[in-house]
Amino acid sequence: MALQSRQMIIDGVVWGAIYILEHAGDEFPEHVHTEDNNHITILAHGSVRVLGKHAGSVLKAEPGGTIINWKAGEPHGFVALTDAATLVNILKNR
Repeated sequence: MALQSRQMIIDGVVWGAIYILEHAGDEFPEHVHTEDNNHITILAHGSVRVLGKHAGSVLKAEPGGTIINWKAGEPHGFVALTDAATLVNILKNR
C-alpha cells in the first residue's frame, strides 16, 4: 500500500491532514472518531469507494472538491479507484 500523509498546520496548531492514495486499489483503513477528533473529508482528486457505514458508495472529485461530513462514531475508510486519489481531512473541533 502506498498511502502518503502530510499534516496541515495553521497558526501552529495541527488540525487536519492530507492523504494521497498513490495507486488504484490502495486503502485508507476503516476507522471511527469521537466528538473530540471528528472531521470532514474533502476528496480533492480522483475517485474512491467508501468503506464502513456507506460501504460501496463511489465518490468522484468534483471541481472544488467533494465534501463528506462524518458523524462521530460513523465508521469510514476508502479504497482508491484512481491513482493519486487525494483526501483532505479537516478537524471539526480545534
